Amino acid sequence: MNSQRNRESCLHLLAAAGGEARQACLANCRAGDTLLLLDTGVIQLPGAEGALAGADADRVCFLAADLRAHGLESVAAGAGFEVVDDTEFPELLRRHPHCVTWT
Repeated sequence: MNSQRNRESCLHLLAAAGGEARQACLANCRAGDTLLLLDTGVIQLPGAEGALAGADADRVCFLAADLRAHGLESVAAGAGFEVVDDTEFPELLRRHPHCVTWT
């Protein structure tokens, strides 16, 4: 990743189960960005391939603690999605100079 791309990248935190928040988030994701689903946003995991197909982000991942809270850990593992734990979350924030929360 070049420095220009890194400087402009954004971490999108999708903390809603769907609707307008998801649509707005997907419309604003671009190359170099990361989309992290957390809180009730992880409920989108079953069938996420279709629901998140519009994301142009380089990475789409889910927060482990919230998957666990909603009983979706095995679904994430079986679907091959990237799972981020609480120790990796600060690294995502550091890597992306911009952060937007969608609720």
